[in-house]
Amino acid sequence: MTFKIERTKARRRWTLRLIGSLKSDDLEEIARELAFCGPGAALDLGEVTVVGVDVVRFLRDRDETGHRPAPLPSLRSQMDRSRKR
Repeated sequence: MTFKIERTKARRRWTLRLIGSLKSDDLEEIARELAFCGPGAALDLGEVTVVGVDVVRFLRDRDETGHRPAPLPSLRSQMDRSRKR
């Protein structure tokens, strides 16, 4: 499956819904979308199927700067482990 982003806005808050397999090649596009949405944008990762270690680090860094991923529990644990390194 390919990667896709859907952007929605509700009550002055943007949500980026990420769908499919995320690879390091997709990070630049995600970063552009987050920059467009501004601080506080939410990331909906409910339909993400596969992520690489670079994607986990990218999401961890965004989490630390105010963009709030709503990751699956397994992805959250990977982000936490990556933060400890």
